[in-house]
Amino acid sequence: MASDSFDWPLDEAAKNSGALPRIYKRGWLAMARKLGMTFPDSLDEIEVIDDEPRAPKKELKAMQRLSLTAKKLEAAGLIKCLRKGSPQKRNNAIWLLTIGTPDENREVEAYVRQRLHIWGEPCGGTVGAPMPQPDDGLVSHARPSVPTFCPHLSGNCSDLQ
Repeated sequence: MASDSFDWPLDEAAKNSGALPRIYKRGWLAMARKLGMTFPDSLDEIEVIDDEPRAPKKELKAMQRLSLTAKKLEAAGLIKCLRKGSPQKRNNAIWLLTIGTPDENREVEAYVRQRLHIWGEPCGGTVGAPMPQPDDGLVSHARPSVPTFCPHLSGNCSDLQ
């Protein structure tokens, strides 16, 4: 996860490119492939899917192992789910690597949530004071009424804009 993420604080080039710090959002299959967990043991396991040779049983088992590992890392406080993935919507979960101090982790989380417009805590838990909704011109009923949170004691996340 860390090898696919940027560190905090972001340098100017990373900020200008829209990079997000300490985030993994590529999905379990991408990680399984990168770790070599999907190589078939024999030619009999290979199926052609979308003109690509794949081993679906190995892929499924690898994704299950990585998902279980992520649950253990989350329980240990090393990663935090910011948005659950959805196979139906074809989007991956977004994970925050909580590898800094508690204050730094809250600062990075607030920065990422603001950049990705993730309001509230879809994966569970709450941190800090209410965070102001964006001034995006939407009337209040057009935006989900999910409570949002700012990690700063002052409740002011305007310094992240």
